[in-house]
Amino acid sequence: MQEMIESIEKITNILQFDNDPQVAKEEEYKPQIKKILVTEEMVVDYVQVSGDDNLIHVNDEAAKEAGFAEGKIAHGTLLTGLAFSAIAELHGHHLDITHVEVFFKRPVYVGKEAEIEVVKSPSEQEGIEKFDFKIKSEAKNRMKLSSEGSVSYKVKNENCDSQNLKRTLMIGWIAKETVENLNGVAVTHLAIDFIDTALNDERPTSTKEEEAIDHKMASQRTNFKGFYGDGLQIYSGFYVLSNPAWRKRD
Repeated sequence: MQEMIESIEKITNILQFDNDPQVAKEEEYKPQIKKILVTEEMVVDYVQVSGDDNLIHVNDEAAKEAGFAEGKIAHGTLLTGLAFSAIAELHGHHLDITHVEVFFKRPVYVGKEAEIEVVKSPSEQEGIEKFDFKIKSEAKNRMKLSSEGSVSYKVKNENCDSQNLKRTLMIGWIAKETVENLNGVAVTHLAIDFIDTALNDERPTSTKEEEAIDHKMASQRTNFKGFYGDGLQIYSGFYVLSNPAWRKRD
């Protein structure tokens, strides 16, 4: 319980933007952009809260040996958390995350600026709002797409920041499990559904089921579910691990 409380305090600081928040009121379906420098301090702090100390995030030489030409890369889940933070700043804090899907196209190197584009998209479900996001970063002297995805939210009459920060931590903890599979491996595709239940300060446990896949950029898919100690299920989803072809993309 104390671990969750301390982690929320730290990740709140990590996922803050320097510029003043501006809530989008006009042209709500127009893309909004936030920019942030991905610093080494930010990545180190994220390692502490997520437990994901994969060497590709903390050691230049290890990252280069794994196929990342410019060295250390930021966690994809850290960047996804920044997208959540941007959506909250731009569109309000009453949105409760229900579904996340993100595709990681290229790495974001530590020390580079990330450009996060958020746009509200039409939702066919009543009481649900959906946002698409793209994250770009500099590669070979021009901005390239690093990741893209979507987030669905249930609209509530209360501040949802605490619940969403817990979900952000859970996503980081799930990705941390890839370190246990193979150091140097990156996640290329992640999807997770959160069951609509109030989250407590307990760290959930996950069950995993792995399956091999045949894809140019990926080698393995892992299906997972998360539970509290009393057996209550709180999420389910999957992640896909990269192969060398993805890691050598420029």
